[in-house]
Amino acid sequence: MTAESIPRLDVFYRNRNSESARLNVPSLPTVSKRPPIPTVMAQSAIPPAVSLNQQRFGPYPSSRFRNAVLEFVTDHFRLRTCRTLPRRACLLYHIGKCSGVCEGWISEEAYRETASQAAELLVNNGEALIAAMYNRIGDYAERLEFEKAENMLRHIRILERLPVKQIVDREVVVNQDVLYFGKDHVLIAKVQEGMLRDFYMQELGKGDQEASAACDSFLISHYCADRPDELIVNRIVDPRKVRASLRAAGSKPLLITQPKRGLKYDLLQLCKDNYEYRMQRNQYHS
Repeated sequence: MTAESIPRLDVFYRNRNSESARLNVPSLPTVSKRPPIPTVMAQSAIPPAVSLNQQRFGPYPSSRFRNAVLEFVTDHFRLRTCRTLPRRACLLYHIGKCSGVCEGWISEEAYRETASQAAELLVNNGEALIAAMYNRIGDYAERLEFEKAENMLRHIRILERLPVKQIVDREVVVNQDVLYFGKDHVLIAKVQEGMLRDFYMQELGKGDQEASAACDSFLISHYCADRPDELIVNRIVDPRKVRASLRAAGSKPLLITQPKRGLKYDLLQLCKDNYEYRMQRNQYHS
């Protein structure tokens, strides 16, 4: 979200192979080993020397997901997309894609309030964004704003159909499984050489066991035949026992990590968001 007096959304690409960020780069193939991570971020015509109050959102699961989010914001919140504010309302206003702030069809103060509402929603990423959109539908329904609720639900359906693969911003050559254990289910994310390939949910099947003990039993049974190089978990009782049970002859010991900070912790948080979204979606549809 830009720091202009009448803000708008713009796309920012961060170069994964450099500390420098490239601002306002067109969506063209880049000559690099790994693609840039798409985000939606701020840009302003104010000189860089000025301290800007910009807001950056993302990264998003894919460029398709990011573009769908941009389309959603344009359609739902009717923020301007023009780089230079025109004197008269353009076609986008007449087809309901812009609020017409350039011609005064909405006050600048009301426009900024709308932009603030969009930013409040966009601080959520990926699956968490969709969960926040479901919550917003409930707010609209309570205020009898059914047209807005229907519009948002239509965009949710679009986002839910898009692939959820996401690049993990790091250089690794090992395969990892990230497991977030909830009350009755576990959300598993497969990370192969730094690329987040898949999410899937399974029942924990704890039976008469305590929830904590059920986590250890699940790990031993689920990975008895095939295991990655590392397991990243939010809960485990006896990692030494699990590691010994899964030790394959002639192989190096399995690394089991229960992180409290850093990139691995961020991966766990991503799984937590995905888990909570799926559980909330199931409750919403039940």
